[in-house]
Order: sequence, then C-alpha cells, then structure tokens
Amino acid sequence: MIAPFAAAAVLALAGAPQPRVLVVSETAGFHHPSIPAARAALVRLGERSSDFDVVPVASSSSLTASALSRARAVVFLSTTGELRMAPPGLERLLAWIREGGAFLGLHAASNTFANEPQFARMLGAQFKAHPFAGRGRVIVSDRTHPATRGLPSSFVVDDEFYVFTTNPRRRAHVLARRATKRDEPLVWWRREGRGRVFYSALGHPNSAWRDPHALRLVEGGLRWAVGAEAARTASAPDRAPTMTGRAATRCWCQRSAAFSGS
Repeated sequence: MIAPFAAAAVLALAGAPQPRVLVVSETAGFHHPSIPAARAALVRLGERSSDFDVVPVASSSSLTASALSRARAVVFLSTTGELRMAPPGLERLLAWIREGGAFLGLHAASNTFANEPQFARMLGAQFKAHPFAGRGRVIVSDRTHPATRGLPSSFVVDDEFYVFTTNPRRRAHVLARRATKRDEPLVWWRREGRGRVFYSALGHPNSAWRDPHALRLVEGGLRWAVGAEAARTASAPDRAPTMTGRAATRCWCQRSAAFSGS
C-alpha cells in the first residue's frame, strides 16, 4: 500500500541507507489512468530491494536543489506537458544529471517538455505518435545490460507503442525495439555528462505494471541507474532492421537537424 505523499516526504527527510529514487508523476497534458498502478509497482520494487529506496513526490517543483542533493535518481513516470518546474527547475535537473545524477523516463516521459529541446536531447528522443496499441512483440536486441539480463530474446506485451520525432540510436544504445520491419526503438540507455539516463516506452495500461518482462526492464534500469549493477559490453552492437527500397524512403526515423549538437 502506498503511503500518502506527505508521509513519503517525511521518510525522505528521515534519510535511508539505500540510494534514494524520487518518482515524479505530475501531468500537464494527458493523465494516464495507469499512473497509480505504476507508482505502486515502483514502490514495491523499492521495498523489496536493498539497492534503492523509492520515494514518490507530489510534483516536479519538489525537485529542489536540496532534494536533488540527497537523491541518486529521478524518475519521470508518464509525465506529460510543460511541468511546473520549468524552466529554472529543468535547468537545475539537467545540470544535476550531467554532474552524475541518474534519470529514468518511463512511457509518456518522452511527451514532456516538448518546448524544451534540451530535455529531449538528454532523454534521447521526443514522442511523436503511438500508431499502434495492442498486443505486440518486443525484440530484446541487447541482453547484456542489467535491464535486459535474464529476459528472453523477445516477448509479447499488451501496450501502446511509441514512435519518436528522431531515432534515438543517434544518441543512445538501444536495448529493445518493436518487432516490425521499420526501426522502432522502445528501450535505451545513454550517458549525459557523468550521469546515466534510461528510458522505456512501455507502461501505458495497468497490465504493463504487472507484466514480469516490463517490470524486469524497469527494475534493471533502476539498478543500473543507481550504480548497483554495471552494464557489460554487448557482444555485438544492436543494429536496426535492414530496409531497402520504399521501406527505407518511408522510414520515419531519419535524423533531424535539431539533434545535430551534443
């Protein structure tokens, strides 16, 4: 059972032996009905882990300099739109990540701060659309990362499948993608300065937060983010599906000049 936000804040102030993970689920756009189930799942992961402590916070405005100084990771859980922390709070968060903090974006986190390109650069990509929702197959293209170790080479999940304004492969290492002829990454990690960034596009329905494969991705991503488990070098780099002819010319994932900087 999740403690109220006020109680969670008291726990945060009291300190915890494990690295603290602050979970923000504020929305300024579409509000996913699955957020309570997702937040509960993250809290359960923290309760059973000796590697991190999950602390939900009321809003992005709670990410003060003091709060960040006592945190190891920040999770944006299906956040949407222009959150209350922008823009000074966003600059503070991005600087904290570059200096060694960790950030996890889950599902609609990529549909947050659309008017702030520096956020998309940090995350690796920005949400464009969800052309397919339903039962789909996920290809695990790199099984050497803590988020994907122990997962099968592919699994089926009921979810909403995102595509992005640019292909994250240019800025990130892709761990999983949708099984389709087009290149549609779903899960990736990257480094931002000295910080760690992990993103999973899965998590739209309540059922996604009971799915063992989707939960394994998130738990492993959290462990990697807080430094509890290192990523091993993949035996072979992940490659996008080969496309020729019309499929290649139709590909939505051409690189954008907006991401030409580092």
